[in-house]
Amino acid sequence: MIHLTAEFLCPRCNSIVSLGEFDRLLECVQCRSRTLILPDPFFQYYLPPVAAAGRENIYIPFWHLRGSVYKVIQNSDRTFSIQTQYLDSIQSAIRSVRFFDPFGKDTLKKPLKPVKPGIQGSFVCPEISVPDVRSEHSQSVTGSGVSGRIVYHDLITEAVSLIYFPVYVKNETIHNGISDRILSEDAAIGLREKLEKHTPVSEWKAQPLHCPQCGRDLRNTNRAPLFHCEHCEIHLVLYRDTLTRCTLEWSSGWGGGLVFMPFWQLILELRGIEEIIHTNRNSRSLRWTDDLETSVTTALNVPAFRVHPAVFLQSAEAISKCSGCWNSEPGMPPAARCLPADISVNEAVKILPLLVWRLASMPEIFNSIRDRSIHVREIRMAYIPFRKQKKKWIQTHSNFEIPMSALINPCNSVH
Repeated sequence: MIHLTAEFLCPRCNSIVSLGEFDRLLECVQCRSRTLILPDPFFQYYLPPVAAAGRENIYIPFWHLRGSVYKVIQNSDRTFSIQTQYLDSIQSAIRSVRFFDPFGKDTLKKPLKPVKPGIQGSFVCPEISVPDVRSEHSQSVTGSGVSGRIVYHDLITEAVSLIYFPVYVKNETIHNGISDRILSEDAAIGLREKLEKHTPVSEWKAQPLHCPQCGRDLRNTNRAPLFHCEHCEIHLVLYRDTLTRCTLEWSSGWGGGLVFMPFWQLILELRGIEEIIHTNRNSRSLRWTDDLETSVTTALNVPAFRVHPAVFLQSAEAISKCSGCWNSEPGMPPAARCLPADISVNEAVKILPLLVWRLASMPEIFNSIRDRSIHVREIRMAYIPFRKQKKKWIQTHSNFEIPMSALINPCNSVH
């Protein structure tokens, strides 16, 4: 994964605070304030160039996208297959002008800074939009031995930022503004043609991390996307830039070496869809209806931990099918090991259309999902028991397996 850091000024005391490029929680050690940083719609950063007399800096835009690519293919025998790929990519946001990759190891160590007025130099306006990049990457997944009609493809973005990289022109050659290395030997004329009056501004708002009921500070553990007010004894999550109530629950398991995996349990209202309970095999599924006024309220479960896209979707489907088949208790599992949550609820809801389609009993009408509405009515965090067996976790009720090698974030360990 590509790890970049960014430097912000604390909204309260103006101290410099370093955090991850996609982090949204700013914790200042000087004034001990904790603030949520909410970009609109994404952060715009720049990399400061090395100072040099007489040099005119030009800032080239690059998109940094992180997310999962899903492609649904209808095979010749009318079965369906899904291709997946995890994406963490930085690419140019302008056309025609091509560069050697400027984001080397030395560059990745440099801290990003939010774009603000008054930066010396010229900024090139992005020509390629986020939808363009999403469309390009969503169509790029390939797989061996798979042929058929593509019925759905999408890049479900986890995080997006726009990074302006400094370059300068010397002897009609484009140079890296940080390392002075040559980036392109024949693109100076094309680059000059793209220069125009463009002043980017990174718009974001700072929201103090206070309980909306009592005003006291909210706390969280291991930078998890779940906050707790000790005074009101409530938990909250950031859903669509608003702190929203979230309840916790856990299910008991049996056997040794239990590990509790966090899942976002989303209580949904689905229109044009019916729910089917299969009592003989302790599971459930969904079914399309022609009546769009028909609705059902149901719970779907999405992993709150980062795994490979294929396992992510399989886990959501398996746990959602049987989540109503066991009893749950409120709160956290007592004296048990839990995998930390590191996926926000905003990321989790993006998989819902694909998950609803997987749970439906008529998969050939996938595109009809666009005619159905999905509304989140309630948010819960459910801790589901798995037992450790060699190099995999096995869910104690359904025997669904998650390979340990499927974890994407190497820092995601059981505590």
